[in-house]
Amino acid sequence: MDKTKLRALYSLSTAAVCALTLAPTSDAATLAHRWSFSETSTGAPVHAVDSVGGANFDEFVGNGHTQGGGVLTSTDADGGSLNNFLAASFGTRTLIGDTIDSQGGTGAITFELIFNQSVTADWSKLLVMGYGGWNSGGTLVDSLLAITPKHLSTDGGNKLAVEIGAIGTADFTRVDTNFVVENGTDYYLAAEFDDANDLVTVYMGEVGGTLQTFTGAMSFDLSDMNVNGANDGAKAGHASLGGAIFWDNTDWAGAYDEFSIYTGDFSAEEAAANFAAIPEPASLALLGLGSLIFVGRSRSNA
Repeated sequence: MDKTKLRALYSLSTAAVCALTLAPTSDAATLAHRWSFSETSTGAPVHAVDSVGGANFDEFVGNGHTQGGGVLTSTDADGGSLNNFLAASFGTRTLIGDTIDSQGGTGAITFELIFNQSVTADWSKLLVMGYGGWNSGGTLVDSLLAITPKHLSTDGGNKLAVEIGAIGTADFTRVDTNFVVENGTDYYLAAEFDDANDLVTVYMGEVGGTLQTFTGAMSFDLSDMNVNGANDGAKAGHASLGGAIFWDNTDWAGAYDEFSIYTGDFSAEEAAANFAAIPEPASLALLGLGSLIFVGRSRSNA
């Protein structure tokens, strides 16, 4: 399905709009969901609207938050974990879960993010989806899809990692990048989970820099990614931006400028084209359009 991608960059001083349009390609992946974080609201509930698939992130967990002028800001007054993140209700998780499940066995799903981190925190999560026990230390997780900006594994060091699968089983895959995420720096990331070819491909680059590619074998079937599972008393389905959910780890702090989910083959050419289309490199935290900003307090990993 052909896709035309538009990003708008607002200047805070002049309110001028500069539009960049990505030329459609004949073999482009299908855009299933997109959140641009441009809604205006104050207090709870704050809805991050999915302009394509209707899967609105509709549960903002935080002690104070406003959204206006395209910026969603939250301050984690308690400074702890699981106090400052954006979550999805059952209805939203069902829509996302159905999209992922539709690619099981023969398809692929891609999660694309543009982000700017403001606080470094061990084990914080840009994104978490899956089925498991809330704050269970990861021991009760049947399915997980996560992006961890600072993963302290022996093989990944302090670098960003992408994970999918059932923790503690042979079906769990972690792909380590060589990126130590720097605060105040704009990054592009697209993680493709290709069930048809049993492959995870991560495209990542600093905006205005060079896009790099990282791969790893995948044995987990996308149809087993239980994002919308009901609460059985010990485990439940979750989808979150900024909260570790299954662990007692510091909430992620920074800014998101667009989050998209694609179905079908997401080619290297498409990743390169989307990466090249990003305005460079005005800080996402200062744009005032299409940004979701978290302001948290750093603390030690529990």
